[in-house]
Amino acid sequence: MRSHPHKSNNRIRQAIANEAARIMVQEQQPNLGIAKRKAASRLGVTSETNLPSNMEVEKALSDYQSLFYPQKQQTHILHLLRQAHDAMCFFKSFKPFLVGRIISGTALPDAPITLHLFVETVETIMQFLMEHAIPYQETEQKIKYSKESSKVTPCYEITFAEQEFRLMIFSLVERRQAPLSTIDGKPMRRMDLKSVANMIQCNSAESDY
Repeated sequence: MRSHPHKSNNRIRQAIANEAARIMVQEQQPNLGIAKRKAASRLGVTSETNLPSNMEVEKALSDYQSLFYPQKQQTHILHLLRQAHDAMCFFKSFKPFLVGRIISGTALPDAPITLHLFVETVETIMQFLMEHAIPYQETEQKIKYSKESSKVTPCYEITFAEQEFRLMIFSLVERRQAPLSTIDGKPMRRMDLKSVANMIQCNSAESDY
């Protein structure tokens, strides 16, 4: 009896998603697109129509971490949250938001913590970093606010308290609207200082059990 093509495609997509998740963890590959293509190649899948969505890979990543490294991942996230909290206190005048996989609990080892900072001018953050003798590397990243609207935003890669950070710089008015997530296409989750403190408290309580 022949298997239904739809079910077969689903199995292929799931296999690619699972392999992509393994690649992300074992090979420290944070880029979903690269991980998917590498996984498909290893599984001998040549058609991009069978590639899983970013959401499917992210779900597989969460499942993989929960299955193989539950305690280690929980400890890792708690550590990153505390590092993020300290940095957000330091950059408090820039009304910081925490974004990224720390919030969902799927942050990879050695991945930088990403903060959104809001300034009147880019020179403001440059001057702040120089005043505090913090070396930085300037980069940029393309973001979207809708399917039709995108922009390139400046970023600064720094080391703070021995932790790598990626500071994405926005204007003050951009604090009102979150950019779209590359995972689900919805406005990305952002956490302010108080929310991060609450998450630390919750995660600390859970780790005590």
